[in-house]
Amino acid sequence: MIINGKIIYFDFCREYVGKTKIAKEKDYDVSMKSLYQRNMCNHKAYGSVWNKCVKRRLYLDNVIHFPPYLADRISEAPLDCKGGESVFVQLLLKLYAWLRRKNKKD
Repeated sequence: MIINGKIIYFDFCREYVGKTKIAKEKDYDVSMKSLYQRNMCNHKAYGSVWNKCVKRRLYLDNVIHFPPYLADRISEAPLDCKGGESVFVQLLLKLYAWLRRKNKKD
């Protein structure tokens, strides 16, 4: 499979102890980039970079800066601004998370 995007994004699954949450991404084509960015800022699209693959060339050809206060939900924004074409691939990535349990006083 040959993919011509600079940023490749996927559906993802969060695995917790005893619970699974699946987050489905919408397939935004190149003409819908502004809609994707708007949805990312409005928490309707997942803009975090951990469920994305980014071509190394995008980092090497540009000065990419991630401000320390940047929210995880929009952390892809600096990459988009440098001309990253996003492509959706319908595969499911998994994130294994641990539940935090509150200490119960007996």
